[in-house]
Amino acid sequence: MIGPDKDVDTYLLTRKIVYVVYSVFILGYLRFACCFNKTISRSNDVYLVPEIDGIRILSNEKHEFLQKVPSVVENVFKIGSVESGAMLYEAMKEFEKKSAKADEYIRLIKTKLSEAVKQCIQAAGSEFEQTLQRGLLRAASFGKSFVTELEPHKKFVEMCQILRVLNAVRDYTVGVPLTLVQLEKMSMTVLIDRLILRRQYCLAIRISNYLKIPKTDGESRILAHWACYKVQQTNKDDEDIAQAIAAKLGDTPGISYTEIASKALDCGRTQLTIRLLDYESKAADQVPLLIEMKKNQLALEKAIESGDTDLVYMVVMDLKEKQPLKEFLMTLRHFPIALSLFVKYCKEQDLKTLENLYKIDDQFLNLGLLHLHDSCTKTTFDDRTACLKESLKYFNQGNLLFPKQIVEEQIKLLERQKLFEEQLRLPGLSGLSVSDTIFQCVYKGAFKEAEQLRKEFKVPDK
Repeated sequence: MIGPDKDVDTYLLTRKIVYVVYSVFILGYLRFACCFNKTISRSNDVYLVPEIDGIRILSNEKHEFLQKVPSVVENVFKIGSVESGAMLYEAMKEFEKKSAKADEYIRLIKTKLSEAVKQCIQAAGSEFEQTLQRGLLRAASFGKSFVTELEPHKKFVEMCQILRVLNAVRDYTVGVPLTLVQLEKMSMTVLIDRLILRRQYCLAIRISNYLKIPKTDGESRILAHWACYKVQQTNKDDEDIAQAIAAKLGDTPGISYTEIASKALDCGRTQLTIRLLDYESKAADQVPLLIEMKKNQLALEKAIESGDTDLVYMVVMDLKEKQPLKEFLMTLRHFPIALSLFVKYCKEQDLKTLENLYKIDDQFLNLGLLHLHDSCTKTTFDDRTACLKESLKYFNQGNLLFPKQIVEEQIKLLERQKLFEEQLRLPGLSGLSVSDTIFQCVYKGAFKEAEQLRKEFKVPDK
């Protein structure tokens, strides 16, 4: 960096550097891409920024680029040059004058026409002045009409596209003065990223479409960045921003409204986030963000609408963790589909919660059946009897006569089986049906007890 300094030596050194640079420029080995000042004001800081093919000179007033004249440009424009590119350039100028000398120049480089075209194309890419670019490209176009090879034609089209992009970004309203070498080094994707950072979204989209870059890497990605910038504008209404984004993006492939909504959420704009999520077509992306926003009921609605049971379970389990049990169960009552899925889950994983759910709704039949089913999993007499008595209690509360009678008879049968096992030493009776119990009694010779069971449980003779 060279900056203002009260020290006289520093000032003289600054003047000396400028003088040396100017002298070299006069000799023709270096060139400036912009206007050149012979002196540098002491009141301005000057920064020298090295580049791959030159050096940038930045001040408060100007941005200049100093570089060695590319060899291909020197070959074309050097005085007395006999390079094929220089001859082709002269031939083009004579042709425009309708002079016969054009034919003479072409004959001189007839065997090197392909090389001459390539030189003119490369020289055009190395120039900043659009007038020189057009002249060199006209020369290349003139020369390639005599060439049968495909490569020069292809390079000509590519260079025209690249120059159109370079000239667009070099404009003072954009302010990205790149050379061809720098662009090739950084790639077109990086250039588009720089335009996005400068909020030159329109130009970035035009370039990506002009170069036929895939939408996922080009237009869609740029529009997503534009939308993320849009949601940060605090001076506009949420509804207006949401409508503007939806109108611009529509169903453009490769764009996730969830990512844009996340950006809006980071900015504290909850309503805008919800509106943007309404445009998201993938429920799997909508639901997690709604859960993060603690909009659980809305998340549950979206999950149910999607028909994805995994999403429904995800929201339900999140609600179960965050809400008190009673409040959670009351919430599920408003969503029958979610409730039925949760009941299915509880039957396999959490019977205690299922019992609480049935109690809230006074579902005495289901409560009784739940304990009845639980009794079948028990192995001891006391556990089975306890479950059956609990089941009987709920059947009584619900005034359910038939299941009540069945459970009473089952309890009576278990008691008889236990009695026979202890008094008659008949092991293995517990858990058997009435018929099997009678059969075992007869088989062991306990005819009196078998007859007693037959009468007590009204087993028919057949």
